[in-house]
Amino acid sequence: MPVKVWDLGVRLFHWSLALLIIVNLIIGGDEAGLYGLHVWLGYAAGLLVVFRVLWGLVGSPRARFSDFIVSPRKAVAYGGELLRGRVSPHAGHTPLGGYMILALLATVLAQVATGILAAQQQHWAKEVHEILVSLFWVLIALHLGGVLLHSWRARENIVRPMITGRKELPAAAEAERPLAGTGRLAATAAITLVAGGLLAAQLDLPALAEGEGEGGERGQSLGQPGQSDDGGEAGESGEAGESGEAGESGN
Repeated sequence: MPVKVWDLGVRLFHWSLALLIIVNLIIGGDEAGLYGLHVWLGYAAGLLVVFRVLWGLVGSPRARFSDFIVSPRKAVAYGGELLRGRVSPHAGHTPLGGYMILALLATVLAQVATGILAAQQQHWAKEVHEILVSLFWVLIALHLGGVLLHSWRARENIVRPMITGRKELPAAAEAERPLAGTGRLAATAAITLVAGGLLAAQLDLPALAEGEGEGGERGQSLGQPGQSDDGGEAGESGEAGESGEAGESGN
């Protein structure tokens, strides 16, 4: 029977984050014309992760970390059952799916943090940022492979419920749980946006998106007036010298 399992917050988060990650991985951050877009999309992905962490604490029952984070032993046991085809449709996230969520959230946060530091001319952060790109592709492949494997072994479509919010479950499955209301969802989103806006202002994100981080173009432009002043002083010295020579010649 169809059971409500995924609220609007989980579904919007899932597809929005997937879109931001794929687009940012494709456009990269090396092209000058797309660098600003890359920074803003990455920051938006970071805010989505912050929202998901909050929602994992106050959201609907199936969205909360307490519902799908199990011990590593249980996750390994579930993986063995999955390979042997002994799993049945799961009401919420599977044990392995829960760890995949944690891995993706942590990797996105690390990617955003190293991206900001790289924009501030921290060269070590740029190297880590590029390594994390490869890790992202691995996690995406594992995620998609897990979805296909579970769909095959459990004979369950787990993509459609992430669109509709409803999942077909056996009558013996756990009873339907009430979903969080739109008021709680709006409040959580508002808190995330306000915090993200304050942090963006503190970081001067628009300047970073233009490639004007510490030691970047801004630093170069600040150095130009000093250079011209030196040149002016040299010119004035030269002119004074020439005047002196002229005076000597006149004498």
